[in-house]
Amino acid sequence: MNEKSIQAPRVSTLGQMLQPVTKIPADLIKRARAKCARDLKLVNYTHAAKNKTLSAKIRAARQAAFGHATGEKAFWRGDAEAKLLSLAKRSSCLYPGKRGEDLKAWFTAAAESAKDPESMAKVRDLLEAVRDGDQKAKKELAGIVTVSTQNWMQATSDWMPFFRLHTLQHDDKAYMETTVPQEVGVTTIGRDGRPEDIQPHNRSERARVRMTEIATDGYLYPLSDLEEGFNCKDRALMNVDLTRDLNYQRDAIAQSYLLVGAPNTRIRATFTTTGPETSRDYFTHTRVNTANFPAGNFLTLSTNTATSGLRQDLLVGAAEYVESWGDDVFPDGNLTIGIIRVPSAHVTGWLQQVQISNIGTGGHSNSKVEEVFDNGFVLSFGKHTFRIVGDNTLDPADGIAYIQLGKPVGHWFEKPSLNRVVTDTDMELRLANQEIIYQTNVFGVGFFNHETPNYLAIRYRS
Repeated sequence: MNEKSIQAPRVSTLGQMLQPVTKIPADLIKRARAKCARDLKLVNYTHAAKNKTLSAKIRAARQAAFGHATGEKAFWRGDAEAKLLSLAKRSSCLYPGKRGEDLKAWFTAAAESAKDPESMAKVRDLLEAVRDGDQKAKKELAGIVTVSTQNWMQATSDWMPFFRLHTLQHDDKAYMETTVPQEVGVTTIGRDGRPEDIQPHNRSERARVRMTEIATDGYLYPLSDLEEGFNCKDRALMNVDLTRDLNYQRDAIAQSYLLVGAPNTRIRATFTTTGPETSRDYFTHTRVNTANFPAGNFLTLSTNTATSGLRQDLLVGAAEYVESWGDDVFPDGNLTIGIIRVPSAHVTGWLQQVQISNIGTGGHSNSKVEEVFDNGFVLSFGKHTFRIVGDNTLDPADGIAYIQLGKPVGHWFEKPSLNRVVTDTDMELRLANQEIIYQTNVFGVGFFNHETPNYLAIRYRS
């Protein structure tokens, strides 16, 4: 049989071509399959070559535009614009259709930016940041997209709103004074970190607040590595957050004056209202009936049990404390309820106070219930707006909520210009190929005794 006289039927797919055909010898079918396989390899190779060529040209364009390797000199000579325009023209030929048009638009925009002074300035800044070791700039330059994570559960912070913050210049001095004729007691932090009563003073007399300094824990890191060289130092320091650690230090000091049972606590189960004026927690006019006033700024709810949680009784207790002082009793305005800080394990207990019910036939609408559903832990109640915050530094076993009342319980003074980041590089550490870094903060704290009522703690669980 003459092989050349055999005509295979016209087919439209490779699958049809390889189907057995009547009266065609088996060896011809085998040879046809081999030819199809070679044709497919050729087609795949051609597309791969085009992709490889285009990728190489794109990389070359990026080198010219962004200063990689030897492309940086060509960029500043102005050659980049012509190269990018040339690549823009070729893109539509190499890739007909939308992909080619997108590449053409990208190269055209890159060519325009090559002659724009602002874009060139951004490129210079990016290159300089890369040379200085900026990791974010390196990723941007290389076109790297990363997903970052950290496995450190951080502490709830920010107890500073209980204080009024005063920022001082490096040579300023902090004083506290009163405008009333009675003697007023003032407490500050001593050099040893413990409370220290300073001289009582009358109207227009000033009491000096001492400044002190705290420091974060030292962080030990290597200076170099036999494999990675000096890069190990930069990587080690990337794991250091001195500002966070310093904030934790400040919060710990603040809590030592705010928490029930803390060594320096300003919480009073019973206010001091007799004895020397400087030891009293408040003064009253002779017309005031003090039977209206709360006994102290630490309340225990009468409905507490071993398992009771956040509930309406707590809100009522806070409102009663604020309102029992009377209207216009404080010269600087009435107390107001703000943030309620509770152990984070108990914060959702508030949701047990409401239940879902049908609204419509046989049901009714409760605006307070709807407010809890809509706003979570923010609620308006008794003309006050409560915001409940879960704090993971509080002990759930205590079952105590701490409430800001819109006024400072103390005054916090800081001199940020005197804060330092200190690197310890003594000879012993140098020989061990190590350094220690830590940060310091200069501050002072002062308390007027009569501002003690500006703060409230409520025990809601036995």
